[in-house]
Amino acid sequence: MRTFCFLSMKKALISLFIILNMVAVLYSNRPAFIDTIPNKIIEGYFSKTASYNTRYILWLLAEKIRMYAYLAGLGNHWTMFGFQNHFNWWYVIKAKYADGHVVLLPLPRQSKRTFWQWLLFDLKEAKFHWNISSETHAREKYAKYLCKQFKKDKNSQISSIKWKVYWQYIKEPKEAIKTKSYLYPKIDSSLLHNFKCSKTESIEP
Repeated sequence: MRTFCFLSMKKALISLFIILNMVAVLYSNRPAFIDTIPNKIIEGYFSKTASYNTRYILWLLAEKIRMYAYLAGLGNHWTMFGFQNHFNWWYVIKAKYADGHVVLLPLPRQSKRTFWQWLLFDLKEAKFHWNISSETHAREKYAKYLCKQFKKDKNSQISSIKWKVYWQYIKEPKEAIKTKSYLYPKIDSSLLHNFKCSKTESIEP
């Protein structure tokens, strides 16, 4: 009898674990319109107080699932066959020193690289940039690392890390075929941060 109960409990726990992982993966890859459905239902059938409480409970549940998906490595988005951005973007990261001169840092994707550096070490740089693109805190931590790595140039102490983002729009397929080029010539840019190296704080651009 005890063996039967143990086996039943074991099967139930395994089933719950499988369901939890499936929910985590499905939640991480949900279409954008899914998030609007609960709000429409709640607004139509609940009072203001009940609506707020229900939204708060759903938010807490969603945060728990999101955190579990992140810790378990299940929070990746499947975008191979999804909507793709119609522009290219890249970072340009420079260091400003105490005497006023500014240096383009010799980082992957913005400096001349050897064949072996490109082949063996730079493979995940684009993914790394994508991972920190939505996290100011992550960019700040990376800036702190850069402050330590490039703390002096021409006997001058580093003062800040200037972080800019550049983007260039991609043409529609018909226009690309017609013009025999897939990018518009105009390149736009914006200053994201100016991280102080003393405290690695972000100054408003």
